[in-house]
Amino acid sequence: MINYINLNTFIKLIKMLPWIEKYRPNHIDDIILEDDTKKMLFEMVNTKNFPNLLLYGPPGTGKTTSIICLLKMYQEKYKCTNNVMHLNASNDRGVDLIRTQIYTFIHTQGMFHNHLKFVVLDEVDSMTKPAQLSLLNLLHIQNVRFCLICNYISKLIPNLRDSLMLIPFYNTINDSSYIQNIIEKENVDIDEDVINNIKFNYYPDLRSTINCLQNYHTNPMPMIDQSFINDICIHYERDKVKEYVKTIYLKDFFIKLFMKMIDYNIDSKLLSLMKELIIKQDFEYFDKYLMPYFISLNP
Repeated sequence: MINYINLNTFIKLIKMLPWIEKYRPNHIDDIILEDDTKKMLFEMVNTKNFPNLLLYGPPGTGKTTSIICLLKMYQEKYKCTNNVMHLNASNDRGVDLIRTQIYTFIHTQGMFHNHLKFVVLDEVDSMTKPAQLSLLNLLHIQNVRFCLICNYISKLIPNLRDSLMLIPFYNTINDSSYIQNIIEKENVDIDEDVINNIKFNYYPDLRSTINCLQNYHTNPMPMIDQSFINDICIHYERDKVKEYVKTIYLKDFFIKLFMKMIDYNIDSKLLSLMKELIIKQDFEYFDKYLMPYFISLNP
């Protein structure tokens, strides 16, 4: 029996979608990527010259979305289905993931035997070293391509890294059109200063940026002000800063401030004070030790 839903219910369901899903790009052209990277991805599909890939970089920079769009384009061009397995390695970090699900998939004959099979493995940097070694042994199977995704490439064993084509994702293109499009479609009442502060707090993590924008739309909340951070480095007023940090998450405030301080004179002692402050998350320590020393370096 088929259950139908009426149009009003469907519209309500669409409105309830998280914006990161509602506005997830469906095509490579819609993703914020370097032109050379886009060209390379298109070339892989058009020529069927598909190496094993490793997409790496900070969260929210389009790694998983790019792979999804890439393989969708492949399936549409060559009219094949059921040839992609997508797993999250953080759910099963050990060798069993390789021996059971992946091994079974790549050795199963199916309707797609004339096409490539693809194994997409998210958060591969969470896998144990034995699991990474087992994965390495599967990379040379003729009709299978692995698309690995991670945040921290340094957590992968060297032999695995060296066997993959590395594609960095750092979202260096500061393109506001994607965010502006969401603001217009959702009728978000927001001024330019708030938009800039959202970017300041979350860039280059586009996923967190969009989540913050959606939260702000439903429940405007205080966030770290970029101009206030700039002012502290120029003219520090203890009482003003102490009052300001009552409404925000202290650790995030210190991190953003430290990132700005890098533009000024710093030394190893200041870096040690910063590290200690991140652990303590204590305003009095910040006021008594870190700021006086920073001011002494930048009179």
